[in-house]
Amino acid sequence: MTISVIIPCYNSSAHIKRAIDSVLSQSHSVDEIIAVNDGSTDKTEEILKSYEDKIIHISQANAGASSARNKGIECASSDYIAFLDADDYWYPNKIEEQMTVLKSNKDIQWCGCNYILLKNEQDILLPLHDRALLQLENRQYFNSYLDVAMWNIPHQTSGMIIKNNLLKQAGAFDTSLKIAEDVDLWWRISLIEPKFGYVKEPLYKYVFSTPDSLVKNGQRTHYALQGIDKLSNMVSDNSTVTRYKFNNYASETTFRLLLAVEEGREILDTSLSSQYFHKYVISKTDRFIFRVFKHLPTRLKRKLGGRIRDLHRKFHGKRYSPD
Repeated sequence: MTISVIIPCYNSSAHIKRAIDSVLSQSHSVDEIIAVNDGSTDKTEEILKSYEDKIIHISQANAGASSARNKGIECASSDYIAFLDADDYWYPNKIEEQMTVLKSNKDIQWCGCNYILLKNEQDILLPLHDRALLQLENRQYFNSYLDVAMWNIPHQTSGMIIKNNLLKQAGAFDTSLKIAEDVDLWWRISLIEPKFGYVKEPLYKYVFSTPDSLVKNGQRTHYALQGIDKLSNMVSDNSTVTRYKFNNYASETTFRLLLAVEEGREILDTSLSSQYFHKYVISKTDRFIFRVFKHLPTRLKRKLGGRIRDLHRKFHGKRYSPD
């Protein structure tokens, strides 16, 4: 089974060498490394050229990480495609451990893994949900990616390895999404192939960086909820289990988004424009509104109280009271 690695780069001169070297140092070698320079203005291009005998080097005008990954996918010729962001790096056994899972479970076509989060110069190992540990006791996969999403199992793009044919069947990264474009793709893949291989030991270092300053607070929430709306339309209404699990996942995600920023009024107003929020949260779950409302600061409760009561009256014909 051959493996291509795709590394999108944008102004990555400080980290790209470490990322590439981590791939070259794998105990299980890969067949090609495709580095896509997404219009960098620093010394990224110069560093990539120094690896030209070891990597496939592609340059394009700046169009974002999704576009760069898609360019790499187009050029990849291997059976499997693995992704690595330029500021992250793999541990030497990363590919070997995941290929063991894929070779031992012939029906598994994609695989993720745990990671060490580097944030504020501290290494953090994210715990796995008890139910996840129970599922992984005697096997190396989850029956459904929906469980991975619902239980918030640690997985990021740099840990993914996916069969090329499956990836192309699901489609490329959606370049119209400003954030969570990777989650969008994982959900599309899961609707084709729900089984998801997983290595619970950390196999790479995920370097947390501050999100793009142009995508802040209300904008980030808007883009994330836009993605949830898209996912909601993709999930089949004919599958009760899928819809139930998706609703749990999306409700919890929406809840976290609402509480993740400081200015609640802007975020709530943004959320109220979400088709998903209307259809599956406000219209069906009074308790959800209460959960959001009770966690807000008192000054924001005063601002938002009338808005929430109006919404509740609209959907239920009566005034909402959290007491």
